[in-house]
Amino acid sequence: MKAAEDKYKVLILAPTGEDTVVLSNVLSKNGLTALVCDNMEQLCEDINEGAGTAIIAEEALLLLDFERLTRTVQQQPEWSDFPFIVMARAGSASVRAWTSMTGSHQLLNASVLERPVLTRTLLAAVRASLRSRDSQYRIEQELRRRAEVEASLSAANEELQAFSYSISHDLRTPLSTMKGFTSFLLEDYQNILDETGRDYLTRIIKSADQMSRLIDDMLNLSKISRQDMIMQNVDLSALSMAIIDELQKSQPLRQVDISIQSNILAHGDEKLLKIALTNLLSNAWKYTTKALRPCIELGYFVKNSETVFFVRDNGAGFPMEHLSKLFKPFQRLHSEKEFTGTGIGLATVQRVINRHGGRIWAEGEVDKGATFYFTLQ
Repeated sequence: MKAAEDKYKVLILAPTGEDTVVLSNVLSKNGLTALVCDNMEQLCEDINEGAGTAIIAEEALLLLDFERLTRTVQQQPEWSDFPFIVMARAGSASVRAWTSMTGSHQLLNASVLERPVLTRTLLAAVRASLRSRDSQYRIEQELRRRAEVEASLSAANEELQAFSYSISHDLRTPLSTMKGFTSFLLEDYQNILDETGRDYLTRIIKSADQMSRLIDDMLNLSKISRQDMIMQNVDLSALSMAIIDELQKSQPLRQVDISIQSNILAHGDEKLLKIALTNLLSNAWKYTTKALRPCIELGYFVKNSETVFFVRDNGAGFPMEHLSKLFKPFQRLHSEKEFTGTGIGLATVQRVINRHGGRIWAEGEVDKGATFYFTLQ
């Protein structure tokens, strides 16, 4: 395709010299570029090269011309809808044939001007056609830009997969070796080591476990953006009760007041939503360990025709001035001594919600709990 300025070029196919001269003069006087085509073949070649619009006199239209023009338009890129202007006598057979052809097949974007044509009418029709062509070029450029972005994202995803593979294998092996030999030392030489030595080895093992969890969370976070989504109706109430049941089994002696609204339904990917709810409910379970009467609530409400889901607890909470840190990876508002964790959970939740076209936000107060709200598209 020629340079982008060809989209402003007007092609003329007229068998009589009078039409050609008049049209060329009118267009050139009004700042438009006109190119006279001697036959339909030349016209179609210039269309393929990216011209803006074409003016055709009815005398140049034959059945074979319809077929040739139709094939030319079909060979254009998908974004193309090449505009034609037909100059014809009122009630002519050519006009009726043209109208029938464009109306039944919807392949040719044509408008008909009856002779005699006023200059302002002709210019208005030409400029409207050129604006249409200009819009098509912008669409083409946007599609190309998106294709480039998608290609770039695809390459980035491949690099991320390679990086994840490296983390999974290159880091896990030395980490496992370090933890294994440290455990052997603690087990086989504990009678030789003093209390300080045993404490050092215990700390090394705990740090290895922490790093292992961090690697797992990083890998899970990277997978969220690449995982295929299967959209379906999901019972969030049943899903949450199953998650709470697992948490209760992990700490059977804990007494937590659980309140889950019944029949909370959503449309989304069940696996991803389970990941999000597991992180939110596990956080609520963890951060209520120091509460006198721990409570966890899952519910929803409708505001401005939008369904808002929430998970609320009365645990440690957080200061609102630190709200911006909540959903960033590795940003923790509590020390490891207070509450264990890697700082990946809420970033994972946000990524799940984003993939569903929703949004997530939170409210909290120190020692009075936190509420996490989220929507789905």
